[in-house]
Amino acid sequence: KILQQLELHHGLPDKQRDVLINEFYKQKFPKPGQPIKLDIGKIIHSDVKYYGSEMTSQNNNEPNRKSDDSLKDFCLIQSSCPHGFIGNSCDLHMICKMCRDENSSELVLALHQDVRYEETNLKELCDTLDTSILLKVFENLLLERKIIFTSCQLSKLSACIEAIQSVLYPFSWPHAFIPVLPKTRWGIVEAPAPLICGVLSPTVVNDYKIENGIVIDLDTKQILLEVDEEEKILPCSVIKYWRKGLSIASSIKTTDNEQNVLLSDAFIRVFIMTCGHYKDYIANGIFDLYQSQSYAGHCSYQYLGK
Repeated sequence: KILQQLELHHGLPDKQRDVLINEFYKQKFPKPGQPIKLDIGKIIHSDVKYYGSEMTSQNNNEPNRKSDDSLKDFCLIQSSCPHGFIGNSCDLHMICKMCRDENSSELVLALHQDVRYEETNLKELCDTLDTSILLKVFENLLLERKIIFTSCQLSKLSACIEAIQSVLYPFSWPHAFIPVLPKTRWGIVEAPAPLICGVLSPTVVNDYKIENGIVIDLDTKQILLEVDEEEKILPCSVIKYWRKGLSIASSIKTTDNEQNVLLSDAFIRVFIMTCGHYKDYIANGIFDLYQSQSYAGHCSYQYLGK
């Protein structure tokens, strides 16, 4: 959102631009649902007025001065709103209550309370990979193995790598995470440890010995390497509801951000079905090993009739 604001105001005089960047720099990164606020009146203190005002001849002679219409791109928000998205102007009117008061000069940028609304990477991942391949990647992720994506497109690679760790929400990946691994460091893929990383060439499979993991070529949408195994970590009933959730999420016509959340919900349901009843098997703060088989069976059969 900060980069969007800087892009929207490209062309401001260097001094005002530097002050704007410096004000952003001094702000603490907000927690989900919390805003950062800037007083634009202190940053832009020239003869240029905000809405419908005439520019002075001095300002008109400055080639780098933005027009009065361009200054309307500043988001003047009267009060904090539930979502506080900052995007292009057409989206802002639908999400935030805008203030067109000349006397107000406060710019508010806020993170959504649910950080999943801030991303669209999961949608791109689900659009790229077939559900059968995505399931194998997810299972390897749960088993804490190596997950390696390859692609010649940097944007696709980084987006899908970011997305694969987000499917663990509300949990997080505790091991090495490298969005794009430089060629000079490809040897890391041979390390005997769990890893999520992206590589800009599929030849990494031929040049290095990769064990206990899965390698996916995002460009050809094929599995280059995987671990042979007979048993599945997820019960069939859970997989059934996971597939159904992805199908429903993909069929709903909505914004990319909202669809990202719907897709994430399909993965969250997996954790609810498999872990939501864990407290029933804990006694005095200790997991009852004697009931572990019963716990596994509960995961497999609880939802079959629903």
